[in-house]
Amino acid sequence: MTMQKTKPCSCDGLCCGSVPFSQEEADKILEKVGGKFEKYFERTNAGIFTKTQEVRGRDKIKKRRAIFSYCKFLDKKTKLCTIYDLRPKVCREYKCDG
Repeated sequence: MTMQKTKPCSCDGLCCGSVPFSQEEADKILEKVGGKFEKYFERTNAGIFTKTQEVRGRDKIKKRRAIFSYCKFLDKKTKLCTIYDLRPKVCREYKCDG
């Protein structure tokens, strides 16, 4: 079952860093993707956040190499959300031009 968004945002996923989730949202995602909480999420004093994956790339503004931290659920190649239908409230409400 694919849950990916069909068109990437124009920001190439730069807004998809460490994303906050409610416990209920995290539980629903784990139910679908399987695996342990610790593989995808971190629990901090501020709440539950996705773990991130580092991706080397090119900063389009500063015109230099950079390392970006993307949400664990962002596909690095396509820049599409792999849990799009289950994305958390903060992502659903985020206004994006893509």
